[in-house]
This record gives sequence, C-alpha cells and structure tokens, in this order.
Amino acid sequence: ALRDRSVLIIQGRGDKVVTPATAQALAKACGGRLWLTASQSHAGTLHEALPLYITRVVDYFCQHLQPQRNESVMVPGLAPAWQAASA
Repeated sequence: ALRDRSVLIIQGRGDKVVTPATAQALAKACGGRLWLTASQSHAGTLHEALPLYITRVVDYFCQHLQPQRNESVMVPGLAPAWQAASA
C-alpha cells in the first residue's frame, strides 16, 4: 500500500503512454504529489528539462526521506531548497 509512503508522480501533459488523467488518478489513489509538466512525450521531462527535473526530485527526496545520522544529500552544482533557505 502506498498510502503510508511518499510518492511523486512526474507527468507530461502530452504523454500518450500514460495519460495525465491516469497520473492524476494514481496520485489521488495513493495520496501522492503530482507534478504536471509541459512535456509532450513519455518520460520527456527527464530529457527536456533535466536541471529542473533533478532539482525537483532531489528537493522532494530531501523533504520526504530522512538521511541517516551524519549523512548529507548533495548533488554537485545544485542547492536544494532547504539549503538555500538556511543560507
């Protein structure tokens, strides 16, 4: 069951493989967060907007996954929202 898990669904508005309506239904069913993008292809956001994709996914992980003690989550060249807010 995904209700007790944090789920991020990334969906292109023009995806014909998994439609936006299906992604919305999945997000609603599991209580997840849906990020609708301008992409017109399946998995297109990954290729069309890679820096934004990485930033959003890393920020989501930082919000919903707890690092182990004395461990940090860093992606070279990117500052997560929590890091920028504390600066």
